[in-house]
Amino acid sequence: MIQIAFCDDDQTVLAQLSALLEKYRAQRCVQIQCTAFHSPLDLLAEIEKGTRYDILFLDVIMPAENGITAAKEIRQYDNVVKIIFLTSSAAFADYITVEMNFNNKVFVVVRTAFTHENIFKLFTWILLDNLLQGGFIIVKLLLL
Repeated sequence: MIQIAFCDDDQTVLAQLSALLEKYRAQRCVQIQCTAFHSPLDLLAEIEKGTRYDILFLDVIMPAENGITAAKEIRQYDNVVKIIFLTSSAAFADYITVEMNFNNKVFVVVRTAFTHENIFKLFTWILLDNLLQGGFIIVKLLLL
């Protein structure tokens, strides 16, 4: 079973992602378990306890600790989890690329916020692409 965690301080975003993942799971008959976190500190506490995820969706800007700092801490416990940064700013996507010192840069651009089609493509690509093991993906949510 694939373990996915969403971490975002915006309840609306968490609800949208969870609903889309539920539809994806039902339509594709994929065994996926999803956990939602409102704070990166809660996610980190769970990972420190030994919980492992296959894929993490991390918001970049959150109170207390941002997604970039959380990702660096998560890498101390798990260096193979796929991390997808969620941001509404193209500038942040560029900053993350420099900050994380990527060797292989992968950018996924979602031009509208969490549409069924875009997120389904993203889920499929992530779940099927073995080349990204332990990598980072930057999702630019450019709201039009």
